[in-house]
Amino acid sequence: MTFRLTIALLIGAFASSAANAACWGGGAYTEDLEGVYSQNWWVENVNSNADGSCSVTVKGEGKVGDFGGALTIRCGASPTWSWGAVHQDYPGTQSVPRQALVSLSASVCSGY
Repeated sequence: MTFRLTIALLIGAFASSAANAACWGGGAYTEDLEGVYSQNWWVENVNSNADGSCSVTVKGEGKVGDFGGALTIRCGASPTWSWGAVHQDYPGTQSVPRQALVSLSASVCSGY
């Protein structure tokens, strides 16, 4: 009985640590704009959530403007995103290009 309980506890510990270990440190993406201009996007404060999603802070700086916002990423073959609080009124979340979200998600979700 003790042997089975120990194995069950170990399996549970591995499963929960695997779910929490799926979110990684993040990355950056540079969006080329007209002429010599660009917008840099990156993630900070990467955290694993109990439901298997990743919470990050998305930052932006460049021609489009300074940006900061909370984003939840559901990793997988086709990641999905859910915006939380945005720290700046301009630019809004619609200014973060899809390619930036795809690239940043790939770096955060590299454990999947």
